[in-house]
Amino acid sequence: LLVGVLFLLHLRAVRAQSERFKHQFARRVAETIEVQGTHETLDPHALEAEFERMDTDRSGSVSKEEMRAFMGEKLSDRDFNALFAAMDIDHNNTIDFSEFCAFMSHIGAVYDEEAKAAVPEQAAS
Repeated sequence: LLVGVLFLLHLRAVRAQSERFKHQFARRVAETIEVQGTHETLDPHALEAEFERMDTDRSGSVSKEEMRAFMGEKLSDRDFNALFAAMDIDHNNTIDFSEFCAFMSHIGAVYDEEAKAAVPEQAAS
């Protein structure tokens, strides 16, 4: 019984962490992306431009260092590593454009929420 309770608590903590880093990544993209709208209205060019903003060495993939620079210090190391692992589908320690697009489509509703919240902030800038 104790093991079951501990397992359920662990699952709850993992889900909370996952939601936290999804929101933080989506918020950062919403703050920097040049095109406003929902994830469904983002065209491939807007996604490519955002990916290129992250890929500072123009290698065609985003390294952990580039992702860390993009995210800033707002994310704990633990959450950052979980975010990167969730995005790095092929486990090669880089995120390519298809992995970036797959993750953005996965967090679509979260992105929409964060983009909506970012609009008043951007208008004030």
